[in-house]
Amino acid sequence: GRRNDLIAAVLNEFEKRYVLLLEGNSTAILDEYKEHLSIVGKRVEVVTPTAVYELTISGNDETGALVGIDALGNEVHVRAGEIRLVGDTSHA
Repeated sequence: GRRNDLIAAVLNEFEKRYVLLLEGNSTAILDEYKEHLSIVGKRVEVVTPTAVYELTISGNDETGALVGIDALGNEVHVRAGEIRLVGDTSHA
């Protein structure tokens, strides 16, 4: 089912990073993390299968999801979806 697919996807992503870590390539992981941090404070557009909305990114939560504040001041946790910087025509 969908849950098993999700678990498999998470484990695959974890495995890729674990292999990098074992190879001593922690910089690749840190670079990816910094890339996420570089959008803190920026307005982004989140595109999901059901909605498109704008958030101002405030950081990550303990699960690694992006956390942002929407136009109404609500905190939103983004676990999936495409994220684009507002005003940026390239895709993240």
